[in-house]
Amino acid sequence: MGKAYLAIDWGGTNLKLGVFDNEELIARYQYSSPALSRPGDFFSFLREAIADALKKNGFSRGDVQGAGIGIPGLLNITEGFIYYLPNIKGWENFAFKEAFEKELGISVVMDNDANVAALSEFRRGAAVGYKRGIVFTLGTGVGSGLFLDGKLYSGDCSSAEAGHMPINLNGKKCGCSSNGCIETLLGAKHFVAWTRTHVKKTRSSLRTVKELTPHEIYLAAKNGDKAALEAWDYYGWVLGRFSAGLVNLLDLQIIVVGGGISGAFKFFGPALKKAIKENAMRPLGCHVSVKKARFSNDAGIYGAFELARETESRERILFEYSSLLKRHRKI
Repeated sequence: MGKAYLAIDWGGTNLKLGVFDNEELIARYQYSSPALSRPGDFFSFLREAIADALKKNGFSRGDVQGAGIGIPGLLNITEGFIYYLPNIKGWENFAFKEAFEKELGISVVMDNDANVAALSEFRRGAAVGYKRGIVFTLGTGVGSGLFLDGKLYSGDCSSAEAGHMPINLNGKKCGCSSNGCIETLLGAKHFVAWTRTHVKKTRSSLRTVKELTPHEIYLAAKNGDKAALEAWDYYGWVLGRFSAGLVNLLDLQIIVVGGGISGAFKFFGPALKKAIKENAMRPLGCHVSVKKARFSNDAGIYGAFELARETESRERILFEYSSLLKRHRKI
């Protein structure tokens, strides 16, 4: 067996765990995450899940070179600290890296979940070769990872939070405590609420669905439901209008759409592209590429792996360099 790396994609709905043997993803597991909102429950569950995953794939704890994790919130990456998670309560002002390594005995490197997804798409996915672009992770919330000059942009609080840019002065309350963020239109529960209202006066099959989800809206659109198709057109139009502003601001070369909702890209993608061309300044809107993420719902896993591998490689090089200096001093 080669080097084992653990990759964790932590979202508001699901937590995904990937096991890599060198650069190959050899196993992927998915769990429901709402029940893991408390730190104690989170680490207890993850300890068992990791132990089980390693055993099933022929690894021991000693084979693990490191772990990477994408976390859905505002972080201090240098200190390994969570300020808060907009869609998961109970993690305010939490020293995550210290607790993870103490509880699980594994070295971990962390970043915002959308940053991690962007890393995977620019390194080995849909955005390879581009220098300026944004990756949206569309799901429970609206995450974003930004690449500028060929590098992942990272501020003091870890990420470019495009999903929490206020666009409506009188808009709905957002999980980040602000009002009118773009997430209050495109986040899963908000999109579902809009669709419920939209289908009330139609003959849509969605009117009878009690537990309406983006997946149900996708299935209805797949079956030709007119109201469902209109809902996805609306989704694409809103995301496109918003994206046009980012294109004007940053002269983006590419926009990549990932996350669970990206599974419906064929339904909202055309409206998204059209809205960008109609609303971005010329010639900016004419040159930007719009693509579905290569890794789709697994971008976070691949990005977390890249994060862990790069950190392990960098630390190994620094250690070897330090050892070389020590030997040189003795001579």
